[in-house]
Amino acid sequence: MKEKYITIKEAIKLLNVSRSTLWHWDKTNYLKAYHIGKSVVYKTNDIDSLATKAKPKTLNAYKRRKIW
Repeated sequence: MKEKYITIKEAIKLLNVSRSTLWHWDKTNYLKAYHIGKSVVYKTNDIDSLATKAKPKTLNAYKRRKIW
């Protein structure tokens, strides 16, 4: 079966998150982004599996640090 992909804009609407959140999730391997030519897309299977998963509140790699 052929894989189906959705664009960044579609993923933002479906997951109700920002573009930067998608970028952070890709960098921490929470949601893998795929590059096809100049486009960035996501597998629909990966998006569907996130619907059953709880979204992380914070990701350790990107916790804010207090600067005094």
